[in-house]
Amino acid sequence: MPQIKLYSTLTKHHFLAVATLIFCLTVSLQFFSPAIIAQVVNRLDGLVYDLKIKLLAPQTTNLTNIQIVDIDEESIAHFGRMPWSREKFAKLTQTLTEQGAIVIVYDILFSESQDSPVKDITRVLPQLSQNEQMLLNDYFDYDGAFALSMANNDIVLANLFHYHNKIKVGGFVKKSRVMNDASQNRFADQSISQKSIDADNMAKRSHLVKSTSSSENSNTLQENFVTFTGYTNPITRFSKVAAGQGFMNAITDFDGVVRRTPLVIEYEQHLFPSLALEAFRVYSLVDQINIEWEQSNNAYFEGVTIGNVTIPTDDSAQILIPYRGQKNHYTYTSAADLIQGKVTDNRFEQAVVFVGTSAIGLADLQTTPVSVNYPGVEIHATVFDALMSPNNIPYRPDWWKGAIFIQLMIISLLCLLVFPHKDALFSVVFTVLIIISVITVNLSLWRIYRIDLPIVVLLLQTLIFATYFIGYGFFSESNRRKVIKSMFAQYVPGAHIDKLLSDSTAINLEGERKTLSVMFCDIRNFTSISESMPANELKDWLNSVFSPLTNEILRKDGTIDKYVGDMIMAFWGAPITDELHSQKSIHAGLEMLSNLTKLNEEFIQQGKPSVSIGIGINTGEMNVGDMGSDFRRSYTVIGDAVNLASRLEGLTKFYGVELLVSEFTQQQAPDFNYLLVDKVKVVGKSTPIFIYTVLKDEQQVTSDDFKCFSLAQKYYFNQQFELSEQAFNQINPDFNFSPLVSIYLKRIEAYKCEPPNEHWDGSYQHIKK
Repeated sequence: MPQIKLYSTLTKHHFLAVATLIFCLTVSLQFFSPAIIAQVVNRLDGLVYDLKIKLLAPQTTNLTNIQIVDIDEESIAHFGRMPWSREKFAKLTQTLTEQGAIVIVYDILFSESQDSPVKDITRVLPQLSQNEQMLLNDYFDYDGAFALSMANNDIVLANLFHYHNKIKVGGFVKKSRVMNDASQNRFADQSISQKSIDADNMAKRSHLVKSTSSSENSNTLQENFVTFTGYTNPITRFSKVAAGQGFMNAITDFDGVVRRTPLVIEYEQHLFPSLALEAFRVYSLVDQINIEWEQSNNAYFEGVTIGNVTIPTDDSAQILIPYRGQKNHYTYTSAADLIQGKVTDNRFEQAVVFVGTSAIGLADLQTTPVSVNYPGVEIHATVFDALMSPNNIPYRPDWWKGAIFIQLMIISLLCLLVFPHKDALFSVVFTVLIIISVITVNLSLWRIYRIDLPIVVLLLQTLIFATYFIGYGFFSESNRRKVIKSMFAQYVPGAHIDKLLSDSTAINLEGERKTLSVMFCDIRNFTSISESMPANELKDWLNSVFSPLTNEILRKDGTIDKYVGDMIMAFWGAPITDELHSQKSIHAGLEMLSNLTKLNEEFIQQGKPSVSIGIGINTGEMNVGDMGSDFRRSYTVIGDAVNLASRLEGLTKFYGVELLVSEFTQQQAPDFNYLLVDKVKVVGKSTPIFIYTVLKDEQQVTSDDFKCFSLAQKYYFNQQFELSEQAFNQINPDFNFSPLVSIYLKRIEAYKCEPPNEHWDGSYQHIKK
């Protein structure tokens, strides 16, 4: 057979090549894919991160009292739209200070001085003295009042950076910058809370990093900071009295979701802290924020240190935001209630208070993994809370690329070792197990160690392997079915094979006793024909005969049992049950005889011997199944019913007919026209049976000769031999079954000389097979 078994068309080298290709593809997707593909992968990993944040949110530590004062819709309805008078913020700051707040963080930008009405008053009342004008200036100096209220507590103000280099509002104070270890000594004499890397030193960062490295080799500083070119700062009057200042920018992923935030950003080679980081520094009573670098061949940003606390970040100084759940996780207090003195409890005692807005019209609502319209002020509060317990901050360690690479390799090896030569069900189960394992490892690292590793490419690689091998399995299975069908179509009808392949319960190869129809077909005078032809011509001639005969058997859903020399054995009703087995066996026999007529015409034209056959069919109980020895087996039928069919085939030559069926087959298929041939006892059987031949032409049944023959048989079985002889002699010599007439006339002649005994049942005892 040119076809071969499942998977035999691919060698192990081919499977290895496919696995290597899939491995390289997924590695490229994770680490080297084009920007547009990387965005898709990152988007999917982002969605996974969102799910982990929602389902496995970090536990709340409650290390400090975090409160949010909200300029909400109620506050705006009461005091009007923003911006508010600084008088209200002064009142707010004073009230929070009195109620015990230790750090107040404003997520509000105070970038402009509040206009004073004094100029308008003096224009209307020019007669006011200079002293009176000074008193008015002091009275309406709301910025001064706000600055004075800030001087009584630790206040952290917000600034905003821009990507537009023409926006530069306000100035910087050195306390708003981040200190690099290498430049600490330069500013050791300045009384500032954070120390700056000046422009000259920042331009020579690689030199500065080298100075902190013990390596003698030249190091290259790998900078991936979020960089801006413009800024908007609080007015200097506020910055001078504030304890700190940090940026309020919300950095979104490309899909617009705020999943991470930089703790440090860069502007003109200076580093500046975030609002939450600056609040944490002020809360920690630390004067400076130091930068941590990982020093090897290259220097990478590793994190920031405040006092004894180190917060690890990625190489762009960003951390993943460990959202605690839906918005309003922290206690919110309406700014209106606070200003009006309605809050009388001790909720602000020793509290870090973030002041911001959740009002829809003020554009400080963000899309986060846990909620849309998430207040920006609560994001800062969440980051501050995370800095209080940095061990709970999800992070992606430096070795994450190596970990993903190893996992991709392990999955590839497992799939290469397991998937080939496994069926679809096993492959699906194995795929599910790999996916569960990958998810379990990923979630365990997240839950136990707060490590966030990408997972999408790992799952994608598993699905690609599964799709390929399962798809190839189906393709190969289809080919295998075709091979099986082409092999067994010589023995079993194609429809049977299709049913067998699609429904394994439809077949039973175990031994069982079953009512079937069996056929024997033998070529007449084969011995003399074989002696007159060379071996190769005989083979071709025999194949030319068997091919159409076999085709008719298979077309009528028969199963070829065996070929024995010039004989074909077939049966109906197994391995697939068929209630019409008797009818189909007779149809097949008639079609076989019809095909021989056409075949003989071709043989005569080719100068080859013509062929004639005898067919015997019987229906009855027989044993059917996979039988044989430990060395060779065959699906076959055995039993007395099988032997009877063989005897009937042998009797066709005796009676001069081409097809004989038993009375059992005739009873099972009554729709055919039959001619009773005889009542016989075959060799090895003592019970007589009626045997019939099937009439091809319905006109034969209505002919006078047929009626006369049937009448003669009736007289014969009634032992009315004289009347029977007269009836047989009235049949025309060209009657299709004239050999039968001759047989009966000879028997009658014998019985007239020696009548049968009184127990004669009309049967004829055959002594030859």
